[in-house]
Amino acid sequence: MHELQELAKMARPSVSLDLLAQKFPNLKGNSDNQSMYDLLKDIMLCSGINHIVQVHDCEAATYWTESDDGTLDVTAGTTGKRVGTNCICITNTAATDGTQYVETKYINETAAVPSKEGLRQMDWRDIDYLGFWKHAESSAHFGTDGELKFAIVNNGVVNGSTTAPGTAQDPISVDGTAGTVHHWCEIDLRNYARDRVEAIRFYGNNSNVGEVTYIDDIIRYKISYNKAPYYGSAFPIKSGTTLTEGNTGTWSIDGMLAASSAAAVTDLGPVWLRGNATLTGTAKRNKWAIVPGLQIVLYKANAANTAGDLQEWAADGYYTDVTTTATGKGVIIALEAAGAQYDWVFGLLRKVGTSA
Repeated sequence: MHELQELAKMARPSVSLDLLAQKFPNLKGNSDNQSMYDLLKDIMLCSGINHIVQVHDCEAATYWTESDDGTLDVTAGTTGKRVGTNCICITNTAATDGTQYVETKYINETAAVPSKEGLRQMDWRDIDYLGFWKHAESSAHFGTDGELKFAIVNNGVVNGSTTAPGTAQDPISVDGTAGTVHHWCEIDLRNYARDRVEAIRFYGNNSNVGEVTYIDDIIRYKISYNKAPYYGSAFPIKSGTTLTEGNTGTWSIDGMLAASSAAAVTDLGPVWLRGNATLTGTAKRNKWAIVPGLQIVLYKANAANTAGDLQEWAADGYYTDVTTTATGKGVIIALEAAGAQYDWVFGLLRKVGTSA
């Protein structure tokens, strides 16, 4: 089994709190929410720091296998992609009953886990959540909670019992997607064994033949904010793009890049690269740029919104453009436009004053 130390060697904005707890056993203490571990977690949130690791980039379906070919199938897709060029397309070719699944063992930043003692297992106790983009091109496809389910294959203690390698935990229901939006789906893993993770699975539990769902950018992370990964003051550098310390960083869904033309609403400020003169982004999304003081978050748009506009509260969990001069109502600055109502989009959590 590979130790947590193997997971903290890349240029991410922080080390894992759980790695620190391995080195300093007293960090966690004995009282809920009263330990140094809990304090550091709170400080990370307030300072704009999180621990985020790519699981699978979903660029190719060749990394995935099917338990029941012709019933639940996986291919590469393009239209439903959110990050990069492609996504995976899961098709309910025939009715599924919760036992058919597609699986990948390429869970180490879209690579196979290095073998140790004949096993390929990862320790995921450095994170608490897993999430991904889910999209439907046709309304109501996999639109009901639980028509798609997620599971971890974990050796060790699963559901209270010691298991052999290759044992899946009880599947967890995935949210249904309203309409044809891009929906961020989060899986809370805090009550699930994740000490010897071997694979992840998506199960079909859908009697509707021919329905399709698109999955993209599967990541795992320590801190969840607004039921999504908290990016805070850092964002991965776009694959193949080189940033130099001090460049003005510009946000894009594919990653941070250097500003190169006219000023844009996505400009974030001078980047800090943790002492590196330059960093070049990778497909693994493990090279990050930091702009101190930012709070990059995901939120749900209540309606089609405008990049650069302030967003005000519209309903629980939903935000929309501030359409009056009362800019003080705004709490988020949109970094991108929503394509449809209820799309999840990126923004900057920031309160500003009311204009005259």
